[in-house]
Amino acid sequence: MEEADGAVIRKMKIRNTLYREKSSVNDVRKEICRELLDHPLYSGKIVIKAVPSSVQNPMALVDLQFFLDLEPKFPQTESSITGGAEMGVSKGFEVRCVRARACNLAGETPALEGWPATG
Repeated sequence: MEEADGAVIRKMKIRNTLYREKSSVNDVRKEICRELLDHPLYSGKIVIKAVPSSVQNPMALVDLQFFLDLEPKFPQTESSITGGAEMGVSKGFEVRCVRARACNLAGETPALEGWPATG
């Protein structure tokens, strides 16, 4: 790890592939920004933002919002298609979580495949 300009540059080696990302924290906007510096499949950034579930209650739970601004480096290659499919699975899970949360806020039972019925 290195520190530069108020950010941390992290190097990781996963399955013999080197990844580098720059992480910074913005206390005012309550967000963490992770910019991909060296990634074999994607370029862009991931922003994680802490948002209170209730503005009026300071003890309210905090929701984490994830914003993915990623572009495939080589859209025609087989490896990016595989990587995209992996991200699609993760994205699908997040969509199911958001739908379940919306149903809970509306007082409805989520009718999602693979989720236990509640209510």
